[in-house]
Amino acid sequence: MTGAGSTASARASLFSNLLKGTALYSLALFSYRIASVILLPVNTRFLNPSDYGVLELLEQIVIITSVILGLNISSSLGYFFFEMESAEERNRVASTTILGATLMGVVVALLGCLLARPIGVLVFGQPGYTLYLVMMFISLPVGFGMEAELSWLRVTDQPNVFALTTLIRVAATILATLALVAGFRLGVLGVVTANLISAGVAALSLTIYCRRKIPLTMDLKLLIRMARFSIPVSLGSVAMFIIHFGDRFILPHYRPLSELGIYGIGYKIGMMITLLSGSFSSYWSAQIFPLFRREDANQVIARVFTYFLLVLSISSLGLIVFSRPAILILTTPKYESAAAIAPVIVIAYYFRSLAEFFRCFFIVHGHPEYESVCNWTGAVVCLAGYFTLIPRFGMWGAGFATVLAFVVIVVMSVVWTYRLKPFQFELSRILKITGVFVGVLVVYYLVPVSGPTLKGLHLSTAAQAALQIVWGCLLMLSFAVSLWVLRVASPGEVEALRRFCGRLAAARGILPV
Repeated sequence: MTGAGSTASARASLFSNLLKGTALYSLALFSYRIASVILLPVNTRFLNPSDYGVLELLEQIVIITSVILGLNISSSLGYFFFEMESAEERNRVASTTILGATLMGVVVALLGCLLARPIGVLVFGQPGYTLYLVMMFISLPVGFGMEAELSWLRVTDQPNVFALTTLIRVAATILATLALVAGFRLGVLGVVTANLISAGVAALSLTIYCRRKIPLTMDLKLLIRMARFSIPVSLGSVAMFIIHFGDRFILPHYRPLSELGIYGIGYKIGMMITLLSGSFSSYWSAQIFPLFRREDANQVIARVFTYFLLVLSISSLGLIVFSRPAILILTTPKYESAAAIAPVIVIAYYFRSLAEFFRCFFIVHGHPEYESVCNWTGAVVCLAGYFTLIPRFGMWGAGFATVLAFVVIVVMSVVWTYRLKPFQFELSRILKITGVFVGVLVVYYLVPVSGPTLKGLHLSTAAQAALQIVWGCLLMLSFAVSLWVLRVASPGEVEALRRFCGRLAAARGILPV
């Protein structure tokens, strides 16, 4: 085989592994959203918007506590793992990470339980939420340890085990929620208890697996090094928390909890775009370390970004055009206004996903502080937007402030990544993809196949949803046709796609082998 042929074969193998890994991580992350969709009709019938507002605040309290105090040691695993050469040294890194993360979880849980009552009074303005907070804090050691174990699975390229662990947790969540919320009518307590049970079941299964593969050893000096490396990332995570969830704390001061509950539903729908970006990032951020050692790293990164942008644009467009009929079908009329805010959140996380692609390069180059600076700059912009826009526009101000923050972060990430290592991207194809994406969105908003227009025709909810689904399918088709007319795909990619579809059809018995 020639050198060029060998390089082409290696690239094909890399893209194949990237596709398989992303697909398995997608299965894992998508299962969470499937569970949310399955449970949405249950929760919206047994929980009112105020209950949703309480759950939003409970979740954010625990997240910000763990982000501030947890050090996020798992984030440094990839850097130190690939710094080592022998399997023994790499196992020592993994074991130290898992034990260190669990220990930090215990410390944070103890502090949280001690301060649960004053925290509840501070946030909710009244006592009565201490039990909920204690239960959520108790789950932190389990969560921290499992996060480290899942990071080890990603670094060692075991997406199948990652997916299986997630499916176990999702199944436990669905069963426990149905029993406690729909069966015993425990409301908020039922949701909190179900989450605690599912985390424990998944963590026990994964710990048994990891214990068979990794000897339990703790290297204190290594743990200190990892903690120091993780501090900038942890600080950056605090800033990202402000962007993600700060609006949940500010919005209730200006609007009722019911609006927060509706915003939370719209936010969950909009954040479904992170299923794709999170799946890709789970593989990309772990495997980028060996990729950087390749001679053709520049070409591979450029091509991967084009593919990522294409799939991200398709997914974002689909989520926007189908979010309204989905909410009409899955919820009751009192939640219908969530359909309007969901597309704003999709756009915000579209930019956030682009930033994630570039920000992992900071860790590869050993500059986690760059990520922290990017995140904090975005957080400052976001906070300014929250306090300026939320008092006047409510949840709409919160949504647009989030968009602005992620735009700032993606611009900074691209500029700083280019300074660390200049890349040559496929500019022509990138412009075509983004141009068609924006064009179809403009058509979607100019043609009012939604809300008031359809209600004026006195159509039933089912008919409105059906008409919006048909319109969404036409828009998605126009996106695909436009890309084909503009020849975004190269002849080689068209042929590769044809062969792939042929093999897939043959495997399913549709066509002869």
